[in-house]
Amino acid sequence: MGAGTTPRSAGDDEQVVRELRAERETFVCEGQFGDALQRILERHLTNLDGSRQDSVWVSGFFGSGKSHLLKMLAHLWANTQFEDGATRRGLVPRGLPSGVEAALRELDGRAKRTGISAVAAAGSLLGGNVDHVRQTVLSVLLGACGWPTQYLEVEVAVHRERLLSTAVQEIVSRIRLPHGEAKQRRKLALHTNTDPDGGDGDAVRVWLRDEWSCSWKEVLGEARGRGMEDRVLQGGGGELHGDDLQARIETGAEASLARLSPRFPDGDHRAWGVALKRARDGSDAPLVVVGWDQSVADHPVAREVLGAMSD
Repeated sequence: MGAGTTPRSAGDDEQVVRELRAERETFVCEGQFGDALQRILERHLTNLDGSRQDSVWVSGFFGSGKSHLLKMLAHLWANTQFEDGATRRGLVPRGLPSGVEAALRELDGRAKRTGISAVAAAGSLLGGNVDHVRQTVLSVLLGACGWPTQYLEVEVAVHRERLLSTAVQEIVSRIRLPHGEAKQRRKLALHTNTDPDGGDGDAVRVWLRDEWSCSWKEVLGEARGRGMEDRVLQGGGGELHGDDLQARIETGAEASLARLSPRFPDGDHRAWGVALKRARDGSDAPLVVVGWDQSVADHPVAREVLGAMSD
């Protein structure tokens, strides 16, 4: 459930219970309202045997009853009792449409067969952190189950981060990153901390962030703030495209190599070992094998070496 209020139970204060009971006793489940409830319930039941459960988007103008629809659905779903034994469904004055009633009976039957009670978790995102939507949804769900939200959030976060880090590290370990024509092997280093900077030398650093511990807005702002000269993130905040996560990491790593070693193309060639041997043997043109037939001293690599020796 994406809106409304969390379903109330026996432990609530008397005023809340009176208000809730009054809502149930005046609830009219007809027309489009009833049709919407039936569609949502039937969609959920259809997908119960599948590997995933589709979401339902409820839209409408301001004041059209979106929140009320979801709130009523939450109470019908759980069908908890009041202290006098009356149930949420039983208090609907004109009864429920046959399609809604049938869907709810099937939901009860599924819950009974599996031994898992039906739980309706409803709440407003405005009651949590709008930049950390997943944490807010998790808090609503844990609270509806009667579990302490703060303690379990920490446990879930630690376990989740461990699983995520392990999965991405496995992907990173499969990537081979040969650099240029020389096929110089480069390493990738995975970072999961809040600061991407680290002492990995010339390794291409993969900075793993998730939308549980930080918002997408924060990650995007960090990427844009570091700009196109950054050596860790794909600067500018541009999204990398590819068939899967590994392909995207490879694309970003290859682009990062150009920033890590901007002068690498000046000396990129597989035959430098041969050139070095020819120079040691006294060849007059040792760099021909790397595609250079001009003066040795004018080659960018040789010029750097000679400059370093003179210093």
